[in-house]
Amino acid sequence: MADFVGLSRTSVATAYTRMRQRGLIRTGRSYVAVLDMAALEALAEGGDPGGGPGGD
Repeated sequence: MADFVGLSRTSVATAYTRMRQRGLIRTGRSYVAVLDMAALEALAEGGDPGGGPGGD
């Protein structure tokens, strides 16, 4: 995934961790399941999907 989007593995792992903690996604060995599409879209558009001030 990191190579595909041109990011480091560390930055992708950090983003996945934050999205899992917020309940936006669930990940497994070979999948990513979207649990809250509206919140994920808000995050992608630069909004705050309920993470509070500053995101964390």
